[in-house]
Amino acid sequence: MKNNSITLDFTIVFWKIKKALEAKNKDGTQKYKYIILKGSSRSSKTISLCDIFDLEARTKHNRRLTIWRETKTLCKKTVLADLIKHHKRTGRYKLDYEYNKTESILYYTHGGKDETSSTIEIQGTDDDEAVHGFEQDWAWINEPYKMSPDTFDQIDMRSSVVFLDYNPKKKTLADSLSKKENAIVIHSTFRDNPFCPSEQRIKILSYQPVKYCRLVIENQESASKIFSFKDRQALKEYLSSKKYSSNKVNEAVRCFQNELVADASEYKWKVYGLGEKAENPKKIHSGWISIPSREYEKLKASGDYPVYYGLDYGFSVPTACVEIMYDGDRTFYLKQILYKPINQMSKPLGEELRAAGVPAGDVTYIFADSQDKDVKSGVSMTSDLRSYHSLNVIPVQKPTYLERFEYMQKCIIVYTSDSINIEAEYDTYEWHYINGESTEKPIKADDHLMNAIEYAMWMIKILHKLNL
Repeated sequence: MKNNSITLDFTIVFWKIKKALEAKNKDGTQKYKYIILKGSSRSSKTISLCDIFDLEARTKHNRRLTIWRETKTLCKKTVLADLIKHHKRTGRYKLDYEYNKTESILYYTHGGKDETSSTIEIQGTDDDEAVHGFEQDWAWINEPYKMSPDTFDQIDMRSSVVFLDYNPKKKTLADSLSKKENAIVIHSTFRDNPFCPSEQRIKILSYQPVKYCRLVIENQESASKIFSFKDRQALKEYLSSKKYSSNKVNEAVRCFQNELVADASEYKWKVYGLGEKAENPKKIHSGWISIPSREYEKLKASGDYPVYYGLDYGFSVPTACVEIMYDGDRTFYLKQILYKPINQMSKPLGEELRAAGVPAGDVTYIFADSQDKDVKSGVSMTSDLRSYHSLNVIPVQKPTYLERFEYMQKCIIVYTSDSINIEAEYDTYEWHYINGESTEKPIKADDHLMNAIEYAMWMIKILHKLNL
């Protein structure tokens, strides 16, 4: 369909993005290169960016706009699916653009002239050719939790504007990027989204604890006073008698009900309701310290601390290797040196490890997962690394989860700030619960470096006869 017009209602977040794009420095140059959308679930981050990209492609010629996630398949299932759904809901699906479903590209041809067309293209950062070869006007990076600094740099250097959107449930490169002078952070919550489905709005509100209702925040009532009532009706009668606004009364009663049915969660409310960073109460490790890589390398160059390695094998999931320095007391320094599935390696694992800096010979120990059979050949990968690559790999004497975690809690653990996968796994490594009860075992997902660290630290304990 060509030359049609539609009327659209845009979100508050859309107008904030538009204002940021139009902002100028005193000399007339573009003020913001990085526009970071940080917020709660269903806060209109995605649909607002969909509208900004659609408007840019419709109104300007020769614009190449790209949208990125860790894989193209995931980007299609999430952002593209939301974009198409939003276009259908607002009556503009295939209106003045052609949709190539196979390539996941929207072509805005502006009257049929290919040489002036603009595109919105779906991409994945697992495609090296796309990451290193694409020149684009705008790049939108959706949920950059697992994006490496190197990958971001490749996209950044080939873009005039970079958008990032995420929920602050864990650290991302957006946290440091937001400190740049040419970056702006636009914060939003589900309350900013007029399109938020009512059932999802109700679900998010069910997380709100009593301590976060306005009557308590504004010190008009105490949480203990609210909890002193036996049921909702008694609480409502009391609050209404004090002439509070109906909105405040209803909110307090709803929060009280959330507590009664055990739906209230400070963590979930802060992350999914308020769009703020919060510590996950189910998280296994806490208190780890991040240091610049240069500090780690300076310590390593001094030669004062022995260096060891932890290795967790993975064929279709990442093989993870961590370098560990031990200070002789209770402090361990960690640096991620390998995080790649074996089926994505262009050379044998032994060569990958050597290229990553793992030394050959008996100069150190590489403590590896004892479950080491190659999924294709059935050959021991540990034996292969020892026999063909001269790597001193030692199978781990695996402790119980309780033993390893109790020991690690007594240690001081420091990791380099560029070890982004250590940080990502550290943030999401949590206890497995069934019916509200902990199994005292971790959830077995995205734990590859955590396992490598556990193996090495436990074997260092045995090697040095530590009794912490």
